[in-house]
Amino acid sequence: MSSTTENKPSLSRGQVHRALNSFVAASGLWGAWGQACGLGTAAFTGFALHLGADDSFIALFISAAYFLALTQLLAPLLSARIRDKKRFVIGAGCVEIIFRGLPLTIPFLVPEQYRLISLVAMVCLSLFSGYSISPFYSTWIANAVPENTRARFASRQTIVSTIVAMVAGFAIGQFLDLFPQDSKEEGFVWVFAVGSFFGLLGYINLFRAPFPKQETSADSQAPGLRDLLQPLHDPHFRRAALFYGCWTFSLGLAGPLYSVFMLDRLSISYTEISIFNALFMLTSIAGYRIWAGLIDRFGSKPVLQILMVPASFLPFVWAFNEPESYYLVPVALVLSGILFSGIGVSINPLLFALLPTGEKRTIYLATWSVSVNLMGALGPLLGSILVFQLQDLRFSLLGIPMGNLQVVFALSALTRLVPCLF
Repeated sequence: MSSTTENKPSLSRGQVHRALNSFVAASGLWGAWGQACGLGTAAFTGFALHLGADDSFIALFISAAYFLALTQLLAPLLSARIRDKKRFVIGAGCVEIIFRGLPLTIPFLVPEQYRLISLVAMVCLSLFSGYSISPFYSTWIANAVPENTRARFASRQTIVSTIVAMVAGFAIGQFLDLFPQDSKEEGFVWVFAVGSFFGLLGYINLFRAPFPKQETSADSQAPGLRDLLQPLHDPHFRRAALFYGCWTFSLGLAGPLYSVFMLDRLSISYTEISIFNALFMLTSIAGYRIWAGLIDRFGSKPVLQILMVPASFLPFVWAFNEPESYYLVPVALVLSGILFSGIGVSINPLLFALLPTGEKRTIYLATWSVSVNLMGALGPLLGSILVFQLQDLRFSLLGIPMGNLQVVFALSALTRLVPCLF
């Protein structure tokens, strides 16, 4: 008999059903929260620009957010010491929501010269709380979701989140456009307040979800930080982490700049942006339904091989837009919905198939998140440096004026080809 006992989910069929419904409901509520308070959204980017940020600052800010993934180095230390992981996830999650909503106080309480640094501090504290629970929440889902329905569950979860986010994004865009530019901060305050309410409801909803019990052997030792390196000894896990880390780097190179491009360079209204995002989300929903069935049937790898090359060239579609002539923006978003829905649904089944049983799952998930996010952090960091260094760059291509942001878009497209090698 083995000296260690495998940790297996201990949920009945009814408990599994209740857990999955809770996860889906939470994702829907967080979809609304994400549109209001999420990094990189039009609302958050507009708020940062209103406080005095520029394109370089926003890209650097997103890079710092990625670097905070190092918080998950605490996961091995916490895993053996936290008895009630469910309450830990919910409690720290509520702290995450509160800190992300605190920027609504900045226009009223913080002197102008300290507003941007206050925004950074509040968001970093929020991310610290969110990252600290991420491996535990992922383990909760991995243990509760039956293996043969993971792609379909991911599809359902993402569709609900996307529909809610689409409705919320349109409502937020319409709401913000009601305020003139000189009183826009009042609109941002209401958006952050209502968004935080939905975010808190998402975590409170998780009280309904049972947490699978896991057996541990009497001679098991509390994991340490060095255990985070153990998953990298697995060549399949190492290659998957390198693949997704490079992909995250290439997306992050230009990712924070698309909202800046629409708001600052193309002067698109919040309402128009919300309509374009709705098109993206509608095509994403269709993609989730199509790709999930194919993934459950054929696996993640063939779907990724089909989608990644065309997805690599999407930044070029973004580059060829100008004020009063930005017809390719909705085209780029529709294509992104079709392609990235399949890529997104493919990743979790690919990762979950590489996970061991028991407490090691939390360690593997922490290692995955830390390594992927560290590689991903270099993307917006490099993007921030490039847009700053190239801020005076101006030229014309095929009659379209080009600048620093379009150059970064092109580099993002080229670097997306590198993960295809893995």
